[in-house]
Amino acid sequence: MAYNNNDDDLSFLGGIENNRNNLAFKNSNKQELELTKLDTGIKKTEFTTNKNILDLQPDSSNLENFDNIGKKKIFSIRKIRKIFTIKKIKKGGRPKKNEKKIIGPKQGKNRYINACIKIRNSARDSIHYFIKKHCKGLEDLDSPIIEDKGENSNNKSVYQIYCDFVPKKYKGEKKIVTEDKKLKKKLRKKAYSKINKNKRILDKFIDWKIKEHNILFNFLKYKDFLKAYLKNEKRIVKYHKTYGPICINLIGFETYDDCFNWEYDQTQKETFKKHMLEILDKE
Repeated sequence: MAYNNNDDDLSFLGGIENNRNNLAFKNSNKQELELTKLDTGIKKTEFTTNKNILDLQPDSSNLENFDNIGKKKIFSIRKIRKIFTIKKIKKGGRPKKNEKKIIGPKQGKNRYINACIKIRNSARDSIHYFIKKHCKGLEDLDSPIIEDKGENSNNKSVYQIYCDFVPKKYKGEKKIVTEDKKLKKKLRKKAYSKINKNKRILDKFIDWKIKEHNILFNFLKYKDFLKAYLKNEKRIVKYHKTYGPICINLIGFETYDDCFNWEYDQTQKETFKKHMLEILDKE
């Protein structure tokens, strides 16, 4: 039997061709199926997205009128609460309320000069109270000013400590114009004496012919009362060339022992007392 190579070749080729077609058909169906699934998924996603968009869109009837947008407040700024605070460290100056300032042994009220001024003013207040208590008619008398600069006030009489003080400024003092400092001082004192309240009251009250008035306001000095104040004495004993020995009982006169007990300890009080008595003894 003769073998036909051509027919076998054609048959074989035909089989190959059919296999190719079948494979192509299968691949085509598979791709079409995948495309169909993809298209279906896209449509589902699109449907879901459109549905969400529709749900988020407000009703057109409630939309704002954009013609009036400039009249409405769009943005608001909320103030952020302060979380951190910076406390300033105080180095000096006056202490705050309810804050006790620490003072060194030679600072502030503990300095000799400041303590002496406080003590002198305390003695002045005792004199003022004593005068008003025992001299009826001097109720309106103002407390005297003890000067610590310029002329020494320790040797001034009671009348002088009440009447000699001249403030830096008073009505009419600008009219006094002179380059001579000593003359200006005298003119200022003379001008102020006309409006000096204490001088007016004492001049009306004192009768220099009366012994008690002369002794109390002219003979006794500020330092006599200051010594009695520091030494806690209840009377002043002196000799007057006209009246002889005199004794003034200091009834109601407050002394050093009664003062500054809450401000200074006993050691400090004794130190300041000794310092002031030494100054008085030198004079």
